[in-house]
Amino acid sequence: MERKRITILDTTLRDGNQAPDLFIAVKNRYAIADRLFEAGVDEIEAGIPAIGEQERAFMSTLASQYRDKRITAWCRLKELDVELAQETGVDALHLCLPFSHYHLEATGMSWEEVKDRFAYLVDRYRKSFTYISVGLQDAFRVPFERFDAVKELTTSLSIERIRISDTVGTASPSQVHSLITYFTKEADAPEIEFHAHNDFGLAAANTYSAVEAGASVVDVTVNGIGERAGNCALAEIAVLLKMSDGYETGVDLKKLYNLSLHVSKITGRPIPVDKPLVGEAVFTHTSGIHCHAMQFHDLAYQPLPADIVGR
Repeated sequence: MERKRITILDTTLRDGNQAPDLFIAVKNRYAIADRLFEAGVDEIEAGIPAIGEQERAFMSTLASQYRDKRITAWCRLKELDVELAQETGVDALHLCLPFSHYHLEATGMSWEEVKDRFAYLVDRYRKSFTYISVGLQDAFRVPFERFDAVKELTTSLSIERIRISDTVGTASPSQVHSLITYFTKEADAPEIEFHAHNDFGLAAANTYSAVEAGASVVDVTVNGIGERAGNCALAEIAVLLKMSDGYETGVDLKKLYNLSLHVSKITGRPIPVDKPLVGEAVFTHTSGIHCHAMQFHDLAYQPLPADIVGR
């Protein structure tokens, strides 16, 4: 059976860096980026150019150093944001749309204004980037008819990728599957990307459901760091996809554990002992029944050998 290649987009340096009480110093971001690409991550969302000069300098250096990799700048629907992204020399632009009524109210824009501003920015700056993606922020709390307008708009503007974001982590796997299917059921659909948050502990499950529904790009962070309860953890979805019958990634699973330790040390965020795959206790057995069985087969009471993820 042919396995479908899934693109892994790591946003540790953008969304992960927005975690409460966490800030990754610029000097440490280079080391994380190096390790991410060494581990086989396909793309890096490197930051938000509008944050400041240091942020832009980092993104510019990364874009220059990794010309054969896709480095993405995350931008609001503001012309200044896009101009600053343009200055960094990154090849990929991500425009985030306020999509639900919560976000429209928070930004003071109507849905019609959002569409007009998005179309204007794409038309004006299309030649400055080789790749443009659009993010539907808070996509699971919107009227469904709004998605029809998105389809029409992205088709007319020849947008390469649509990111479906479960921004506050309220979606269920069945909801994710239904919405992703809506976008992927047509043969000429753009790439569909899924961005999960873990507020109810469903980030990995929702991400896998998105892949089953046809999403070809998934967003992750190392150790799942991110806003509130975090994002989909790189190790979890990479191993899930590897163990599946139909999917594969470019990730070298044996490098995941050391990558997790490295990011934990830099961020000062300890890895919970029971964190799936990378926690200290997850390949440890103390129950007599378990220990006895494990002497005869190392998979009797765990889903995979520890050395698969570099343990």
